[in-house]
Amino acid sequence: RLFLELVESGVREFVMGCGPEDPALYRTVCAHKDDGALPAEVRPVFLVLLNCWDATYENFKHMPRHWVEDTVFSFGMIPYKKEERLFERVVNQFVDLGARHLKASVLNNFTHGVVEKKYADICEQIDWATSLGVSTIRINDSVGKLYPEVTAELCDRLVADYPELTF
Repeated sequence: RLFLELVESGVREFVMGCGPEDPALYRTVCAHKDDGALPAEVRPVFLVLLNCWDATYENFKHMPRHWVEDTVFSFGMIPYKKEERLFERVVNQFVDLGARHLKASVLNNFTHGVVEKKYADICEQIDWATSLGVSTIRINDSVGKLYPEVTAELCDRLVADYPELTF
């Protein structure tokens, strides 16, 4: 009921699952889109964590291609196994399944303001993600230290440095 109320209010993107969990809700939403019970503009988002991506991939390997094409895949933990180029390999595998809408989550670490080294680190992750076709970047504040004044400074810099991206 809450989901339908959100759709009626105009919300169109919804996180439908994460990691290796059974994507039952995702399947239900996609099936309702197919039968017209939900507007075509509703877009499911599925979080792909690189430390357990293979189970997620196995689940989506068996989904109808048009569902995969319509889904936003949001990749998290992108520096995980960087030396093995895991992020690139995983993105390529999802693209091969039909994924067209890619998002990446980059972890902020601005506990003491936007310092140059940390800003360069986040830009490296953004550059890496965009080189793989990612067009939306989410700044992850899982540490809870991105205060409003730091957020404003970070946003100003990111939008100026990456005007073509959606944050």
